[in-house]
Amino acid sequence: MPLSMPVNADGYITVQADTAHIPYGKRLSDYSGCGWIAAFNFMKAMGQSPNAEALSQQLGRGWFSGRLGTGPLRLRRSLQAQGFRFKTACTFRGASALAKNARAGILLYVHSQGLHYVAFLRQDADRQTYLNVGPGCETFTATLDIFRRTYAKTPFCYILVPA
Repeated sequence: MPLSMPVNADGYITVQADTAHIPYGKRLSDYSGCGWIAAFNFMKAMGQSPNAEALSQQLGRGWFSGRLGTGPLRLRRSLQAQGFRFKTACTFRGASALAKNARAGILLYVHSQGLHYVAFLRQDADRQTYLNVGPGCETFTATLDIFRRTYAKTPFCYILVPA
């Protein structure tokens, strides 16, 4: 029987805590599933109908069976296998330049509790809506610079946007 997906009215997963019933490797998705959730939301934003169960199973086979979440190269390769090509950056300055023109993307950053992935959707020339930001913040719409100042704890990030 397919698992029920905790999506919002637009079809995005925005509350990772609501994925506690979805296995992710040796853990559950509420703990370490932000990578597959970001991939799901990104694919949805790009007009695809992603299979959440398949994504969580495939990506959950990575880094120590999902105990440490999803590795950035594994995530990128998984999405490339779906036909996507990417531009990437590893600094917020580079990420800001790429995010401005991207319809959607995925951002990996360091927050107060470790690494976290979010998918984002373009709202206008400067602002994006970030999905599954964290407890108490399902979505956050702002420039990448404001997002960084609000949530990121280090200057490191990794961004994937369609090429």
